[in-house]
Amino acid sequence: MKTLIEAEKQTAERFDKQEAQKTKRGATYAAHTEGRAICETLLPALAEFMLSREAPTPPEGLERVIHHLAPEELAFVALSPLLHQIAIGWKRGDESAAMKLKLVMGRTLHDKLLMRWLLKENRGAYGRVMKADNRHRAIWKYRQPVVE
Repeated sequence: MKTLIEAEKQTAERFDKQEAQKTKRGATYAAHTEGRAICETLLPALAEFMLSREAPTPPEGLERVIHHLAPEELAFVALSPLLHQIAIGWKRGDESAAMKLKLVMGRTLHDKLLMRWLLKENRGAYGRVMKADNRHRAIWKYRQPVVE
């Protein structure tokens, strides 16, 4: 019985260490086990809402690019930065929190579209980017494709 308890403790410690490594590497909340579970629960309903008539109209010019993403991807672009900000907390008195959140959502959208473009145009480069760690990924954000 004692061995089973020790094994459970070691498993919990390993899990905590893996989650801490994700945070240390700069992973967003959605990359963590808890975040993935929340996204799996909320994404289908959010994607369905985004296709409904009740959904707000995208800003002018944005509808031209967002149609390149599936509704689930678009829902993730909106949900992931929001959950991450909630998880790390808001600064007190931060009047520009909404603007900062919109900027992060925009960067997330840009990255999704860029990776989709790269997959279509240069699969080898796409594979290398996917294998590289996040620090190397930042290089690609400066090469913005024209999405039509």
